[in-house]
Amino acid sequence: VCGSTGPGEEVMLLEAYRAILRQDQPVLVLVPRKPERFEEVARFIVDAGFACVRRSARADGTRVATDSGGSVVLGDTMGELRKFYSLADVVFVGRSLVPLGGSDPMEVAALGKPIVAGPHMENFESPMSLLRGADAIRVVDTADDLPSVIGELLADSSARARLGAAAREVVLRNQGATQRTADRLVCLIGETGRVRHGR
Repeated sequence: VCGSTGPGEEVMLLEAYRAILRQDQPVLVLVPRKPERFEEVARFIVDAGFACVRRSARADGTRVATDSGGSVVLGDTMGELRKFYSLADVVFVGRSLVPLGGSDPMEVAALGKPIVAGPHMENFESPMSLLRGADAIRVVDTADDLPSVIGELLADSSARARLGAAAREVVLRNQGATQRTADRLVCLIGETGRVRHGR
């Protein structure tokens, strides 16, 4: 599943998928970040020579028979990205192959899924630092690196499980940050009030 993808990425992801198909037979799911791009991405899929299976065509959730060697699922609905992530064997975090700042990897990490991202994750430096420090994410320099990195993960269920478990552990270790911040703010406000009143 390639989630929250941005302009310039889908064509690269489709080419990477074509290369992966030479080694394996996974189903690719593309979920663009912005709904106004659904039609454009559907065209990219068809232009790349794949059948476009639209999620919106099966709103009741019935399965679509996909020929994994010739179909790409387009996540063209709103509010279902987490569902797609939960079904994935490997998740690519979008808006990271192109300089768009990336997308939040922690939603994927919380699901215990193996994560792959591109080099442009500037908007998520802190989560990326935590994930990298725990060896809980794979980062590619270019789209050309995707087939080998994702192909290796698809071929090794143990590696997927380890990477996903490490990512989930990062989330569990860092839960409660909002409460800790609120507690600290209450302390600071209390200290300011005491100083102001000469206590």
